[in-house]
Amino acid sequence: MHETAPPHARFRPSVAPRLAPLPADPDVIVVGAGAAGIAAARTLIAAGLSVAVLEARDRVGAMRMGLTRIQDLVLNLRKFSRLDEGERSLVNVPEAIETVLALIQHKLGSRIAVERDFAGRPEIHCTPALLNQVVMNILGNAADAMPEGGRIRVVTETTPETDLIRISDTGPGIPEDLREKIFEPFFTTKPVGAGTGLGLAIAYSVVQAHSGSLTVETAPGGGACFVIGIPRQTATV
Repeated sequence: MHETAPPHARFRPSVAPRLAPLPADPDVIVVGAGAAGIAAARTLIAAGLSVAVLEARDRVGAMRMGLTRIQDLVLNLRKFSRLDEGERSLVNVPEAIETVLALIQHKLGSRIAVERDFAGRPEIHCTPALLNQVVMNILGNAADAMPEGGRIRVVTETTPETDLIRISDTGPGIPEDLREKIFEPFFTTKPVGAGTGLGLAIAYSVVQAHSGSLTVETAPGGGACFVIGIPRQTATV
């Protein structure tokens, strides 16, 4: 009579070969674990170095961009001030306006578009620093009047007697009853602490020193339009 093996015994031969034997030597286990750890550490170090290199490259690029902006700002400030040029001379109007626009770019940002139409004479006879100051004050006020964004338009024109610079915006405009007061010292329509009320007063006195005129009217789009008029003069040698 043949004995029948228990059911569970019949599966033992097929299961046993599938189990990988563990190393008997503890040193082998330690070395294997150490090698795996070193490989993982090398991988992590390489990944970390790659990230550090990329971050350093980005920082160097940002620093270079910052230095370029600082150089441009210094150059524009030197063009703007020209403290050593107090005498009247021929001034390149488009260049002077572009210099001022570059200096107030932080106010304009991407929310305010600037349109240019330099149809007038490219050069006029005036004091460089004074004309720059007038244009800057008016452009700065135009930017402040449009906190939600808008458009500024700068136009130059020439008549037989006068060189004109028109600066208009799409802001709320200036009520007619305030148009005479805005050129008075310390008058401002801005909130307390937001303005000194001297910008337009300084601009007005500067234009008067050039025997010119500074007026304000309603822009075609409903905003304000400041008109600077400088009498044409012949440069003396």
